[in-house]
Amino acid sequence: ASDASPADGDIGLLDAKDTILVYAGPPASFSMTAPAYVRTTGSSAVTVQLRDVYGNPVAMSGLTVNWTTSPGDASYFSPSATGTTDASGFATVNFAPPSGAPSGVEYTLIATSGSYTGNANTTVVNGKVWNGRVDNRSNVSGNWQDQVIPQTGDPLYYDPVPDHPLVMQSDLVFSDIHFRGSDSSHRIVLNGRRLSVQGTIHLNGQTARIRANGAGDEVSMSGASAQTIPASVFESNEVSNLRIDNASGVSLGGQLILKGKLTPVAGTLASNGHLVLRSDSNGTARVMPGSGNYVSGNVIAERYIRKNGNSGGTGRAWRMLSIPVTGTGTLRDWLMNGRAGQDLTLQSNRDGETAGSGTPIVGHIHPTAAEATAAGFDWIGVPYQFSSIRYFVGINNGGLFESSQMPSLSTSFTDADQGYMVFVRGDRKLVFPSTDN
Repeated sequence: ASDASPADGDIGLLDAKDTILVYAGPPASFSMTAPAYVRTTGSSAVTVQLRDVYGNPVAMSGLTVNWTTSPGDASYFSPSATGTTDASGFATVNFAPPSGAPSGVEYTLIATSGSYTGNANTTVVNGKVWNGRVDNRSNVSGNWQDQVIPQTGDPLYYDPVPDHPLVMQSDLVFSDIHFRGSDSSHRIVLNGRRLSVQGTIHLNGQTARIRANGAGDEVSMSGASAQTIPASVFESNEVSNLRIDNASGVSLGGQLILKGKLTPVAGTLASNGHLVLRSDSNGTARVMPGSGNYVSGNVIAERYIRKNGNSGGTGRAWRMLSIPVTGTGTLRDWLMNGRAGQDLTLQSNRDGETAGSGTPIVGHIHPTAAEATAAGFDWIGVPYQFSSIRYFVGINNGGLFESSQMPSLSTSFTDADQGYMVFVRGDRKLVFPSTDN
């Protein structure tokens, strides 16, 4: 490159010995860093830095900076509401609201020095703030904003950007829980422990914030006033175990799938039609004996039936079944998903059935599909098939399940006060006719 000045229209190149210096402009404002939450019993550092109009830091020491807050006054700062910039243009003060400051109030903090100004917002809370800075363990003090592990009954808040989700290492009891963000770090993982909630769960527009479907997980609603479990608070809407310990009652705001035990200690669980007692190959949910008032409202009670391993591999078997609930449902709802009798030899009819649910119910010696379905039973392509549901007929020295003794499929749950022998083939999407089914 040449050191000569370039002519108009030429491009001048810099050689290796040339240096370009970039200078920050004059100070224009302060940028402020403040925590999202400050405890009423603690304090947190609030820092400002001088910056130019382009946002670049400006190193200027000795400027006196005054802090104010709205609401509140200078007494909210410690050791005073005045600081001085250092050689890098930083100034720091502690924001320390008095112990009587109300929880949940957002404060606007303002720093000024002559014509320079800056502000930030922070919320005072009477609770614990999870930031997960060290790892995901709840019993590590460094994972909490104030470096102190929660005590029973503390409210729980989340840092705007936690580094890890909260994984419980012991049973925890919180008054209120305040979720904030949508990423996976704004989450509680029960990890086989009991999470007790004495107040309100605030989702703040988020979903699936609590993972409670693992082995040994239990959620306990233990407030002194009525509580609601909000819709979509749990991952997959599933809870392994649920304890109701609230004399004022607990209600469901959305679907809740219980995989294990419902333990009624005090009060009533109002299902609002949202409670499902799950039954699958891993087990069947159940309501335990207790001193509470159990459940009000409709409940879906599932019952998984395992394949019979001793019938040529087809899984077919006679099963003794009964209905442990009362209500307006019928045998048809229970066994056939509420469906009218179907010709299950037709693919179009099988397509309308729900996989893994219900079973074909065959009537007694019907010669045709039309006659079987008109009587409300399924047709599987075999004329004069014997019935697949029967009730017990007593005789002097015992009794038996006669093929002709079929209950009405309109029998309600309330009237279904006996057991039934049901030939369970599988779900209602099985292909017929088939020697396997």
